[in-house]
Amino acid sequence: MPITIARAKVSDGKAIIELAQRVWREKVSTIYETAILIRLGYAFVAKDKGKIAGSILAMRTVDGCVYVNDWVVDRKYRRLGVGTKLYKRLISAVGGLPIISYVRTDFRESVAAHRKMGFKFVKKVKDPYGIGEKVPRYLVRLD
Repeated sequence: MPITIARAKVSDGKAIIELAQRVWREKVSTIYETAILIRLGYAFVAKDKGKIAGSILAMRTVDGCVYVNDWVVDRKYRRLGVGTKLYKRLISAVGGLPIISYVRTDFRESVAAHRKMGFKFVKKVKDPYGIGEKVPRYLVRLD
């Protein structure tokens, strides 16, 4: 059975959070934040035999961009096009709106993937979320 990409459901929220925590080895957004993004934003999951292999969560900003809050793919599904398929589904859903995100400068796979998909690297930002992060991030944009 091939990997499918579908709009996320609120019932997928817990599995999305568990995937992100397993991959990033840190606490991520709460079930409530994830449910809000699923209900009011753009949220898609990649599934393999009913199991979530990846997800992308985004929201529209007040200035008309779509901000990618989370993009995660299980390690065993990387380099199989799963992440790209998730982004393509988001791009299709937003109807031409610009897409922006912050990408850690030390996360080479993500930096390379965003470049390959045509994102422009706008600038390097120190601690964009104001939480004391040591590693800067790139602000990336796809028009």
